[in-house]
Amino acid sequence: MFHLDIFIYFLLAHLLADFAFQPGSLIAWKHKSWMGIFVHTLIMFATTLVLFWPMVANMNLWGIVIIALNSMLHFAVDSNKIHREKKNHHFVDLFFQDQLLHLMVLAVMTLAIGYLYTFSNCPTDVTCGLDTYFQGFMPYAIYLIALVLCTYVYEIVKYEAVRQKHIEKGHRDWPMGWAMKFNYKNMFLRLVILSLIFGLALFLTGFHIAQTYI
Repeated sequence: MFHLDIFIYFLLAHLLADFAFQPGSLIAWKHKSWMGIFVHTLIMFATTLVLFWPMVANMNLWGIVIIALNSMLHFAVDSNKIHREKKNHHFVDLFFQDQLLHLMVLAVMTLAIGYLYTFSNCPTDVTCGLDTYFQGFMPYAIYLIALVLCTYVYEIVKYEAVRQKHIEKGHRDWPMGWAMKFNYKNMFLRLVILSLIFGLALFLTGFHIAQTYI
C-alpha cells in the first residue's frame, strides 16, 4: 500500500539532509573521497530516523532496516552521480536525473513501509495509530518541503547552471563544490514570502488545513 503522507515525510527527510544539512564543504569532500559521501549518508540516516521515530518505535528492527536501506541506496545514487560528473559536464541534467532516482527510491521505501503496516501485528488499525502522527504535522511538513525547494534547491540548480555554462565556454578549472555559495539575502526574502503565504493559509482555514492534503 502506498501512503502519500509517509512519502511526504521521506521527501522532507531527503530534502533536509540533501540540501539544508549539506554545506559546500561537504559537497567538496564528497567529490574528493567516498568518506564525504559516507558522512552525508549518515546525516541522511539520522534525519530520516528522527522524523520516523514513532514508526521505528512501533516496528522495532524492521523500521530501522528500511531507513538504513534507504540510506545505503542514497549512497549508491550519489556515488554514481559524482562518478558521472567527471565524464559528463551537463550538471543540470545530472542533478535532475539524480533527484529522480532518489524519488524512485523513496517511492519504493514507502511501498515497503505500507507492506509492513498491512502485515504487522497491529490491532484493528493497520497503521498502529501512526496516521495521526503523520497527518497531524502534514501542513508543516509540506511547508518545510516548499521552503527547502525555494531556497536551497533553487540556489543549487542556479549554481549548477552557472558551472555548466562555465565549463562549456572551455574553462576546465571550475572547483567542484568549493564555489558553492548561497545568496542568503534572496533566500531569506523567499522564506519570508513563503511564510506569509503559509501563515495566511493557516489563518483563513482556521489552522485546520491538514485535511486538505490527505
